[in-house]
Amino acid sequence: MLDFQASTIVFTVINLVVLYLILKKVLFGRVNAVLEARAALVKQEIDSAEASSRQAEAYKSEYEARLTDARHEAAKLVADAQNRAQRAYEAKLADAEAALKLVQSFDPPGVGCRDLAECLKLQLERTGELTPLYREILDHHLEEIARNHLPQLARTLRISLEELNRCLARLRRLNPYPGSALAPEHADFVMPEVSIVRGADGEYEVAPRRNGMPRLFLAERYLKLLETPDLPAADKAYLRDKLQQARELMRALDLRQSTIVRIAGVIVATQRDFLDNGVAALKPLTMKQAGEMLELHETTVSRAVANKYVETPQGIFPFKFFFTAGFTGEDGTSVSNRAVMEKIKELIDKENPAKPLSDEQLAQMLKAGGLAVARRTVAKYREGMNIPSSSLRRKHM
Repeated sequence: MLDFQASTIVFTVINLVVLYLILKKVLFGRVNAVLEARAALVKQEIDSAEASSRQAEAYKSEYEARLTDARHEAAKLVADAQNRAQRAYEAKLADAEAALKLVQSFDPPGVGCRDLAECLKLQLERTGELTPLYREILDHHLEEIARNHLPQLARTLRISLEELNRCLARLRRLNPYPGSALAPEHADFVMPEVSIVRGADGEYEVAPRRNGMPRLFLAERYLKLLETPDLPAADKAYLRDKLQQARELMRALDLRQSTIVRIAGVIVATQRDFLDNGVAALKPLTMKQAGEMLELHETTVSRAVANKYVETPQGIFPFKFFFTAGFTGEDGTSVSNRAVMEKIKELIDKENPAKPLSDEQLAQMLKAGGLAVARRTVAKYREGMNIPSSSLRRKHM
């Protein structure tokens, strides 16, 4: 067991007390001074940070206040600009409307309108006929009229079909293009290159037409000048070159005229029925076939007849009118596309307006006449002649 003596314990305690007093005197004072200085520094920094934070908050509040003021000012400026722009727009629009009204007051009635409905309404207004019924039709139902949905439209308007037809008849007498009355008349004049006439023997023959074209000839003055002995060689060479060019031009013009006459001769040889009876008797003929008959390339034929016309007993036609493909009938005869189109037009002209012929019915009627033409081909030819479909041709009584 450990043996502690009282004197040892007392001595140890005294040593510890002395050591504590020495440390407190020598070391703890300095440590406390350092700690107090550090605490003071930390407090100073905290105070500075808090001051900076308060300043930052003040700056932030000031910034937000200025930003809010700027936004309010910007909104005010934008609103003011929008108001000024709106007032300027309304003033310009009022000026434009006034100018439009002035233009629309001019003759012929209907000029200066923005659409078809406005044009027709203005014409009816001028004559005192613009009733609420006409206004309703023109404002809301032109599409139904275009689609020929007249029974449905009559029910919508709560009027009889007869009354609706009377309204439409009046509208059709109005002019959808009133400005066309002020447009200068334009007429295209054509001068036939040749005429196909019946000769004294009753046969058709081709008669060239010069259409005022002067006859060309070489001037004797220059021909004699070439024979002058003292004419310089350079001048003689120049004259010979120009005379050669003149002869080539004259030959080209003669060849052009003779080619046109020969092509017209092909028309006489192949289109006798047309010359006697008209378009319905036109036979198919291609430029390749005409070229083979004349021993010319089809491109030569095409260039020769471009923009050229021929006078026939049936009227004046472009040369290209006679070059068209065709069909072979059940009896073996050939019929041109134009003849088929003419037959379709003839059938449509004779149809019952209340029950117009459909494309299928037209095809069946052509087949009964010996022409096997598909329904799609009938539709193509009908549209090519600007004839509407059966649903649009139907007349509602």
